[in-house]
Amino acid sequence: MGEYIIYTDQLSKSYQNLQVVNQVSLRVKKGEIYGFLGLNGAGKSTTIRMLLGMIQPTSGSCFINGKKVSAGNNQLWKQVGYMVETPFAYPELTVRENLEIFRKLHQINASAVTSVIERLNLTSFADKKAKHLSMGNAQRLGIAKALLHEPPVLLLDEPTNGLDPSGIVEIRELLLELANKGTTVFISSHILGEIAKIATKIGIIHHGRLIQELTKEQLEQNRITKLMVKTRDRKNTVSFLNSLGYIVRENENGAMEIIDREAMKKPDELVSKLVHANYAPTMVLVEEEDLESYFLRVIGENGGLENEAII
Repeated sequence: MGEYIIYTDQLSKSYQNLQVVNQVSLRVKKGEIYGFLGLNGAGKSTTIRMLLGMIQPTSGSCFINGKKVSAGNNQLWKQVGYMVETPFAYPELTVRENLEIFRKLHQINASAVTSVIERLNLTSFADKKAKHLSMGNAQRLGIAKALLHEPPVLLLDEPTNGLDPSGIVEIRELLLELANKGTTVFISSHILGEIAKIATKIGIIHHGRLIQELTKEQLEQNRITKLMVKTRDRKNTVSFLNSLGYIVRENENGAMEIIDREAMKKPDELVSKLVHANYAPTMVLVEEEDLESYFLRVIGENGGLENEAII
């Protein structure tokens, strides 16, 4: 347990006869960006709330920085920044006033407010009431509060929700910068393409169970990659490729799918072989499974999608 900043042991939560989280044991190391993925109702938000001590587990336990999570552990919360679902703010107070309240509660230096306002590009909205903020800027305020006391651990639920594309890039770069400096980031998001760009580790929860936990490198190995080839003589090309030991499938678009990692790494060598055999390709394409496709495939293999939404 010592090497992990966030650690859960058989974490479970049930309400009457409904098992929401079922024996989840996840591991997050220092400086990792952990992408927590699940469908609507999979148990993602419940897990995050237990990590924050907002609700008590039915059984099992969770630890942050080696300390067991409990509502009364005030020292622990000094080390954690968080934003869960809708970012909380006092609607009648300005951005600066909201942050000032949080600063005083944490007994932080006054300069921290101006610093975090600039960091989250909220300077032009600093004196605007929270209730008049756009959804994206309200989200920025929530992240600003999470970062104000410069915690070594961040727990963020949908941090890019409501942000425009440039805002998403800003938050991505900020989280990468923090992780590079040693901050541990635990993040849930329905924008799987964005998670793929920043996460160093991914956990997939489905029907309350953590069905897969893998590093970025393991994800790359597990993703389906195909080399798609077309020639003017498909039948003889397939025979030629089979003679070279390649496994070839023909798809509905008339292309040949070659499932061979070496061929995918060096498609130019395969093209050269085809050209020398007088089967010059009219199309060569390396097709990689993205995180969303991978996620849906894994979920499908573990009980189906059941018309649920990715969140």
